Amino acid sequence: MLRKLAATNGLNISPGDMSKSITSFLPVIGASAVTWYAYNDTKKIGAAAIAMFARETTFDNEA
Repeated sequence: MLRKLAATNGLNISPGDMSKSITSFLPVIGASAVTWYAYNDTKKIGAAAIAMFARETTFDNEA
């Protein structure tokens, strides 16, 4: 599909160029996935911390 789009604009893309361009974007995709995971994990941890600190702390001193 990308080759057809490039051909309509008068560009000739070889399969080697296609593989180089795809592999150059793989680190960007991986970094985006890690960022998304870290954001969601931090959000869940923050919600748990807020819930924990919102409760009243009681101490049992039966000793």
